[in-house]
Amino acid sequence: MSKFAIKSIEALGDNEAFKQVVVYRNSEEIDLAKIESSKGVLDIYEETIQKIDLTSYKKILTYMDYLASNPNTLLPKTIYNPLTPKNDPVAEFELKHQKLRVYGIITMNKVSIIVHCGFKNNQKEDIIRFRSLKKQFLEQSKKY
Repeated sequence: MSKFAIKSIEALGDNEAFKQVVVYRNSEEIDLAKIESSKGVLDIYEETIQKIDLTSYKKILTYMDYLASNPNTLLPKTIYNPLTPKNDPVAEFELKHQKLRVYGIITMNKVSIIVHCGFKNNQKEDIIRFRSLKKQFLEQSKKY
């Protein structure tokens, strides 16, 4: 089972409304002193899409920054899509621009945590993977 930590999103500066998950596979130990220098899911996604669509990625970061500055504002579903299944107490969302997708949850203290990233053409598989990671993350979080 994977282990998880939460770190800031460097591109958003001091913005505390959005965080990203760092996934440690199986036997990797979490070094608390090195979490901020570890690569989170959004950092890895950025590296992956550098040659594909950096403009859309930057647009998604702009949406995150806007939502953090205007927490009571709703964006159109073409940009920010709530995904929460019925009777699930943890809110899910999808931020999107063109082919890019970023999936996250909203914690009880209103922090949005990016758990998984993907592409429109893999959306169904990405949502399944996102929910699997979400479940593992929440199970680990209960222990602390």
